[in-house]
Amino acid sequence: PILVPITVLQAVRVAKTGGAVVALAKGQSGNAMAANLFRVLSLPISWWAVIRTGDVYVIIWISTVAEVMGYLVSALLASRRTGLNMTPLLLPAVLTALAFSTALIDAHVYAPRRHLLDQIHIAQWAVVLTCLAALVSMSGLRGYLVRRFWRKSD
Repeated sequence: PILVPITVLQAVRVAKTGGAVVALAKGQSGNAMAANLFRVLSLPISWWAVIRTGDVYVIIWISTVAEVMGYLVSALLASRRTGLNMTPLLLPAVLTALAFSTALIDAHVYAPRRHLLDQIHIAQWAVVLTCLAALVSMSGLRGYLVRRFWRKSD
């Protein structure tokens, strides 16, 4: 049950680097530091939580909230410092958050089973559909895939 929350945490961490890469391409090098500040600030909170509860999940949730805040700051700074229009990224970001939430709920409600085929249930369609909706909403990714795979075969 711990794999999905850690996966979501890591996915948010990776997504957070996008704003820093865009800003760095425009000569703004402070975005990564500002975005990672939330991770650093979450360390004493995580330490306090583990002393009080001893629960690893609490640390994962604290870290995830810190990474989401870092992502938002990174995107905001990239937008302001580079003049990047963030409107096209809004729908993919919201759908990705919905996909993450759906996966987390699914992992919480349906306990892991021993065999792969036992894991498959109807509620996983919600996870699959939200993930596909998020991917389809990413026009840059669609363009890359078309250029990479479909035009080569012509």
